[in-house]
Amino acid sequence: MVLAKYSVVIVGVFSSFLLFLTASTAESQENPTGFLAFGASNQSDFEGSEDYEVGPFLAARAAFRGVQFELEGVQGRLDISPYQNVGFGPAFNFRFGRDDDVENDQVAALPEIDDATELGAFLRYGQPIGLASGDEGVVRLDILFDVSDVYSGYVAELSAAYTFRPTSRLGLTTGVSTRYVSEDYADTYFSITNEGAVESGLRQFTAGEGFDSVGLNLTATYQLNDRWGLIANASVQNLIGDSADSPIVDDAGSDTQTFAGLGVTYSF
Repeated sequence: MVLAKYSVVIVGVFSSFLLFLTASTAESQENPTGFLAFGASNQSDFEGSEDYEVGPFLAARAAFRGVQFELEGVQGRLDISPYQNVGFGPAFNFRFGRDDDVENDQVAALPEIDDATELGAFLRYGQPIGLASGDEGVVRLDILFDVSDVYSGYVAELSAAYTFRPTSRLGLTTGVSTRYVSEDYADTYFSITNEGAVESGLRQFTAGEGFDSVGLNLTATYQLNDRWGLIANASVQNLIGDSADSPIVDDAGSDTQTFAGLGVTYSF
């Protein structure tokens, strides 16, 4: 069952979020502000797959005394910057692996890849655009390193987003991104050894480091009242370079990866 695959991660990321809320509240009589979002999503079976599965949709944010903790799916950031327009701090991510339960029989015959834990940092710059009250443009760089010895490399993502608020209740965010991966990452997820080629029927392939994707993201939020609201997210990621040329993607999958999520939000 798909939900069981994510259950440990769901508990982990929300536990860390609740720990932040509890610790912040315990320090003073003040309460953190932010929101929680939970719903359902449709996402690829594995990176490069043409098959999709239903999973959870997670998002959260809390701010307290200048420190902000946020979750986007299973990726989290702790903004400890004292500056208004510049944010930075530690970041983490849980990257799902690939097992023999994937729908594509050829990819299922390849060696399994364990789930990976990534730690790193981010740097963000945001600036009010001035087109309307609350509008903002943001540029962010995330660099994450595998600390679980699954692929022993790194992933760096550069993104830019613009948030537009046509009304006090409606928020629209559009963003673009590109990703650079290390040779170890590319080799683990997209290379095929001679033995793997024999077992799967896919051709042997060696993937190297470089820019491997570009993406577009759209998010809409709507406040129903002071506490409850709705959130919808849709994104498309196009694999490029060696990642797109890998037989895992080119022959057995798709270089176009989409994501769609819908949930409810609770503000506090």
